[in-house]
Amino acid sequence: MRLCDQTGRPRGTGFVADDLGTVVTGHETVDGLERVVVDVPGGPVHTAELPAITALPAQALALVRTEGLGVPPLPITTRATPAPGSYVRIHAHGWREARVLGTACAAYQATDHDHTVDGALELAIGTDGSEALRRCGAAGGPVVDAETGAVIAVLGATLHTDHRAPGLAVPLVAAAARDPHGPLAALLRRNAACAPAHGADLNLAGVVQLCAATVPPPDPRTVPRPRLARELDRFARGAGQAAAVVCAVVGPPGSGRTTELTALAARRAPAPTLHLRGTDLEPGDTSLADAVGRALRQTARTLGASHGERGAPPGNAADCLEDALPERAARVARAADRPLVVLLDGADLLPAALAHRLPLWTARSLGWLRTHGVRLVLSCGPEFWETTGPLCPVGTLHRPDEPAERLPDAVPTGELTAREAVTARERYGLAEASVAAECARHPLALRQLADVRAALPGALPGAPGRAEIFAAHTDLLCLRAARRIAAGERVRDAATVRRLALGVAGQVHLAARRCLAAANGSLDRESFDALFPRSAGWAAAVLAEGLLVPAGPGYRFGHEEIADWLQAAHVDLDTALDALVHAPTAAVLPQDPPPALSPAPDPAVPVQRARRGPDAGAGTGSDAPVRGDGHRPGYDVHRPPAAAGGADGQHVPGARVPDPTATGVQGPGPRLPGPPAPFASEPPWSGPYASGPPARSPHTPRPGGYEAVVGGQRAPAPVGPPAHADGVPEPYAGAAGAYGTAFPGGGSPPGTGGADGPGARPGRRTASHGVATGATDRPELRTDDTDSTAHVPPRCVGVVVQALLREESTRGAAVLARRLGRLVDAAWADTGPRPAAGRDVAGPGWWAARLLQGTLLRAGDARPYGGVLRQLAGRIATHPAGRPGGPDGCGGTRDFGPWFWERLRLGEDERLELFRRLLPADGPAALHGAARPRYLEAVGRRLAADPRGVQPLLCRWFTDERTLRAEPGTTVPPTVAGVAQALLYTHRDLALDDLCEALVATAHPRAAELLARLTRDEPSALCRAVDRWAHDDDRPARR
Repeated sequence: MRLCDQTGRPRGTGFVADDLGTVVTGHETVDGLERVVVDVPGGPVHTAELPAITALPAQALALVRTEGLGVPPLPITTRATPAPGSYVRIHAHGWREARVLGTACAAYQATDHDHTVDGALELAIGTDGSEALRRCGAAGGPVVDAETGAVIAVLGATLHTDHRAPGLAVPLVAAAARDPHGPLAALLRRNAACAPAHGADLNLAGVVQLCAATVPPPDPRTVPRPRLARELDRFARGAGQAAAVVCAVVGPPGSGRTTELTALAARRAPAPTLHLRGTDLEPGDTSLADAVGRALRQTARTLGASHGERGAPPGNAADCLEDALPERAARVARAADRPLVVLLDGADLLPAALAHRLPLWTARSLGWLRTHGVRLVLSCGPEFWETTGPLCPVGTLHRPDEPAERLPDAVPTGELTAREAVTARERYGLAEASVAAECARHPLALRQLADVRAALPGALPGAPGRAEIFAAHTDLLCLRAARRIAAGERVRDAATVRRLALGVAGQVHLAARRCLAAANGSLDRESFDALFPRSAGWAAAVLAEGLLVPAGPGYRFGHEEIADWLQAAHVDLDTALDALVHAPTAAVLPQDPPPALSPAPDPAVPVQRARRGPDAGAGTGSDAPVRGDGHRPGYDVHRPPAAAGGADGQHVPGARVPDPTATGVQGPGPRLPGPPAPFASEPPWSGPYASGPPARSPHTPRPGGYEAVVGGQRAPAPVGPPAHADGVPEPYAGAAGAYGTAFPGGGSPPGTGGADGPGARPGRRTASHGVATGATDRPELRTDDTDSTAHVPPRCVGVVVQALLREESTRGAAVLARRLGRLVDAAWADTGPRPAAGRDVAGPGWWAARLLQGTLLRAGDARPYGGVLRQLAGRIATHPAGRPGGPDGCGGTRDFGPWFWERLRLGEDERLELFRRLLPADGPAALHGAARPRYLEAVGRRLAADPRGVQPLLCRWFTDERTLRAEPGTTVPPTVAGVAQALLYTHRDLALDDLCEALVATAHPRAAELLARLTRDEPSALCRAVDRWAHDDDRPARR
């Protein structure tokens, strides 16, 4: 930009150096002027008055404050002086290249005084350049490093030395160092924070720019979670433990782990925050620094082209950006008192080969974090953190105020609080009645339900469950992807679009099968390209809609919980549970990490068609021939699509088209135009269903209250659970049933027969359920002699849990209860190990305990599993430390502590009955310690939260005279009844009148004893009670 006097005569040039519009120029351009006119070519003109001009004659510089120029600042170097021989660029009749000869002492003559400028740069610019400097008004112009594009110095046309110098310039960093608290030094600090520089001149703004490119954009509908935000902000500021360098955010998939990490990065701006995923790690990494360096270099290459578009002079920006190293970035951020924070999202998705070197990788990463002042926030599932957390030495982990249960120090995500759930429904526009209880506090389910309802016309009745929401949302994404594919091929026919959606869904489910068989749970690029051809637009469509996302060398599903849900439909539960729990082979970790879950014989990947989607293979990968009737082998036109739509193409996610015999559905006949045929060798159960793989007959409509559009008419889908061979589950038996005798659903305990007949395996599906069994029906676990439970890493717990929950919806709670009963037995019968620190090996007992936890906590209604819960409570009460004779291992109070029972979806009477059974597992308070909560403390919390509801339930405990463990030396051990009596007396002030009523209603000597004590200690309460009873016409006996 040009600087002129009031008459418009040019005095020199300058450049903007900060986000406030401060222009740096030579002192000679403003010397003697009361007003300076700043003229941006092709832009605005600003007149700066004398108060806005800061003259620095001793450095031959001047600063001019401007407003409204709209010019981005140029970065200023962080080096004092460039090395002799380095190349720079100056602007004199266009950009010219010059060479730095060295430094010299120059003289500058101002209007009022002569000044000496030490360390002025001598530039070799040639005769033409020297003439241009004198004639074109280049004084005050920037001298730019040819490699980094950062401003090194300011040209001085009137500077002179004892010897003849072609060009002289004032270095900015050296000039600012003469007055560290002066205006020039303050300007350089602002410049480092707002004008990105890279390479050798990497500054804070450059680090922030590189890191910001790695952070995904936040969702504007994100629900604030104050507890999580407070803990993460405290760690990022360094306000926690002084030595803590790692903060773990632990929770199940779909609980908002990624959302919280993204929100943390947004709150920290403009502090540098680098975002990585576990899939960004590579098998050969020696520490976290390797992944950080790759991410910085990748974003540097991406930003290289745009670096020259900000108005900076031409330079080799791409090459200098390549030099961004993690150590230098961390050092720059630390020097600016804004330490670098690395977000490692999905740490449990790291490569399998690296997982076997996790102890060494963790130790080196911790050393790098400490050395360079970097902080790490990672998110993962509890199964991963259970083995990785112990690798961190004491003091290196951030300990929150409310740490995660049974895990090393971590910030638990979990479900939304009641207030957060209300806020989420308001932001998503969901009515309370439209959300099922199991989804009311689930972040992912609420967000996807809002997306589905926003895509549907009008209001829909009912409150779908979590599986129905996932199915409907997958339908929606498949349809949107199909519309993208159709738009690329200029297809507008609604029926064709629906069939394209059918084809997309089929490929999505086949991708799930491939992910299930992969060691790292991802889809390699070759399989992705075969399933979603790029030339036909399929790859771009599924990536744009987020069905799959790039992840390291391959691809993964956009949401980890959705991936578990999709893959669960392809798991053979019988084989999986046998391999993991009931009949595992020797758990010896192999040298090479094998696949996680090995599917059954998989159809060959089809060849790519020239027009749409993948072609139909015939089991060998060749083109499937078209028969005379227009059909391809393996494609059943009777199979209805899961994504239904009307004549206008309107899609109703979650709907299935009824039987082809219904009006408006095409039956047998020529193949309609649309997506290519699915795999000829694909088993019938795994055909392309957009709403999720069917678990029952493909012609059975899915329950949930959604409507299907058939022939332009809306046909309501039946609501309610499908019929099961085991019958409708009966109501929960409650506390009245004796332990070990009642089984939910009226079924029989494992091994005693039942609906499937005596000796039937609880999980095996029979022909009566409409789905054939066999070796090729579902993917299986490898069970050869060399395989073991080590083949399935602990992170795959979610897939098996989803498969168990799927069985509940397809075969009924009674069948699932029998499976869970066997898992309870296995949790205490196991003699195998828990996963060791840093090892991906878990014994059958560990798997049984985790599957029980996940399934029972995820069940929408845990009451049908009352028998299993009583069986589990009985085992814990008998062996609170886990399996008999073993250490505090699988099962027991560690895995099924009070937190587990408090989160079950049960009525309060059932929950208190279970706590009564569990109370003998509590040890003495003095020996228990604060690290392990007691069941009695949980009962006390519930009593304090709802005294009127809990007091009558505790009165039922008066009949339980089982003794509890007491401290050594105790003469009379406490009993369950005595503890209940003491608890009621201690918390009597919460609802004293209601306690009197509950005691009078309980016909038991202990109730009379407690009531007598209240008569002595609380006579006023008893007087009020007598007065009430005297006027109680409904109960004359009390009068």
